[in-house]
Amino acid sequence: MRVVLVSMPWALANRPSIQLGALKAFVTQQFADRLHVMTAHPYLTVARALGRRLYQRIAERTWLGEAVYGALLFPERFEACEKLFQKQWRRCKAGFAPNFQQIVLTVQRLHETMPLWMDLEQAHLVGFSVCFAQLTSSLYLARAIKERVPSAHIVFGGSLVSGFQGRSVMEFFPWVDFVISGEGEKPLTRLLSRLLGANEAALSCDDSWGAGIFYRRGKTQVAGDGLDQITNLDSLPFPDYSDFFREAALHEERTPIFALPVESSRGCWWHRARQDKPNQRACRFCNLNLQWRGYRSKKPDRIVKELQTLAERYGCLRFVFVDNALNSARLLETATKIRSTGKDFDFFGEVRLPLSRACVRALKLAGFQRIQAGVEALSDALLRRLGKGTRVIDNVAWMRHCEEFGIENRSNLLMEFPGTTFEEVQETLAVLRRISVFRPLKGVRFWLGEGSPVAMEAAAHGLSAVGNHPFYAAFFPEHVCRHGRFLMKTYRADRSYQRRLWQPVRRFLAEWQKNDAAFRARMGENTPRLGYIDGGTFLLVRRRDHNGQVLETFRLSGPSRDIYLSCLDPVPLMYLHKKHEKFTSKGLEGFLHDMVAKGLLFESDGWFLSLAVREGLQKFLSATDRFQERLPESTNCQPFQAAPLERRAQECQTF
Repeated sequence: MRVVLVSMPWALANRPSIQLGALKAFVTQQFADRLHVMTAHPYLTVARALGRRLYQRIAERTWLGEAVYGALLFPERFEACEKLFQKQWRRCKAGFAPNFQQIVLTVQRLHETMPLWMDLEQAHLVGFSVCFAQLTSSLYLARAIKERVPSAHIVFGGSLVSGFQGRSVMEFFPWVDFVISGEGEKPLTRLLSRLLGANEAALSCDDSWGAGIFYRRGKTQVAGDGLDQITNLDSLPFPDYSDFFREAALHEERTPIFALPVESSRGCWWHRARQDKPNQRACRFCNLNLQWRGYRSKKPDRIVKELQTLAERYGCLRFVFVDNALNSARLLETATKIRSTGKDFDFFGEVRLPLSRACVRALKLAGFQRIQAGVEALSDALLRRLGKGTRVIDNVAWMRHCEEFGIENRSNLLMEFPGTTFEEVQETLAVLRRISVFRPLKGVRFWLGEGSPVAMEAAAHGLSAVGNHPFYAAFFPEHVCRHGRFLMKTYRADRSYQRRLWQPVRRFLAEWQKNDAAFRARMGENTPRLGYIDGGTFLLVRRRDHNGQVLETFRLSGPSRDIYLSCLDPVPLMYLHKKHEKFTSKGLEGFLHDMVAKGLLFESDGWFLSLAVREGLQKFLSATDRFQERLPESTNCQPFQAAPLERRAQECQTF
């Protein structure tokens, strides 16, 4: 039995598909020689034909890519797809739009003549990983396969076809035979086992295919439900990327250096959704966990072994952790063990906050060069509305630590969330003015996702008339747009008001980006706008303008130095009173508020954080972080918020 697993454009062309690599390794392990599995990455061929720069530009925006294949999927909608493409290209601000018709024709010729057809025509099952911006491309090639090879079983899986979205795909696109909802290892293995041992008559029976598989019952009805997950991620084989590298080398004089995707966990430990309580403790705007139930993570030793094996097997040191949220409870241990390998890794990952200064330092030393954290807001009231479970001071501390240790902070500031108040936006602006010495956040507009808590409780958030995004009408027939369920939604609410309300923030972010770019161009990446150097008994704190000129220098000697260094992580006032008890309350609080007024300390709800970051290499050479201390158990003051959140992450590893 021959199985072909496919990842279509517009997957990023600088990395293999972890979905395909993981499934191939698992299925091969389960079936040994009983079937042959290969993976195919047509996006490599398309990227080569269009040019990597143009391909990357299209891949970065969902609607651009979906419009290209929408014109191939339904040729009668070519003009509507072209208008959508041109409109979205203008929003990219990337100059003149390329010739849409030429792009479509190029892609069409590639798919009609690609060598992959030799394998597809012999396949018993063709599986598609359908993730961001891969819906129309997967539907297009799947239909072409079904027309050429009617006996081939077409299976879809991935984040865009989990739950109700997968059921809709089967209802409106009859050439899709099965959809795997949720993670695919166990459902796909069960599906293949049945296909191996059954004839067509047996396959048409109406009995269930088990959890995690949507299937056809008769000609019109789609049945199936549930998820079937791996409990112990450490039991999984390492992903197999051999087919990807073989494809990449076919037409290249020299194989490019790729980034390898790797996972250390599945799900999000903050999103503990259950069937009876789907929104429990979830970020209100997030729909990234539709395909998971619970949170599971690999042990640090297993993660390190996987990284070492993949690095040696494929000659690569650059990795992308695809986790929704790295395991905060074991992040310090994992980073320390990665560092002990002695390899010059280059990582990207996503984390949930808060994280301590010591943990961020360990991540940098392990090789994390770029990290996206769940910042989203700089208003405590808005963070509560979003369901983040974090505070403004946690977000500011994260930005400070990234600045200090040279981590590229790729975090977002979410704007225009329904119901945001004038006061919340003003609080956001006030915080932005105080932290503009750090690298800027990226402003992103709220969009409503299928299955997110706010979509599931639309009325409670002031939303009405929730439906599929109108852009789907550019490439899908009207009845599909009206009755199907797709990822991006539209709604009625206070959208015009929110756009006006957030305009000052948008302008501030633009100016912040401009000033930061000018500063980095003049001073390089390692010079901070607000930094300190430590003389052992005194600190020199220097503030620079966006041209790199030192505007002010502050000398903090003796006790002033000690107090300032006590606030390298957020600490409450009562803790500072206990740690520096020889000072009077009036004297200590007077110093703290003077530092806040000078812009050297950040204060929020009785908690304090030093804003200046240490310059020079001593911050990396220290064996331990002298000032990382837990509150004494005997104190009655509020404990660090990091501790209970880390415990929650530990609790959520099983489900």
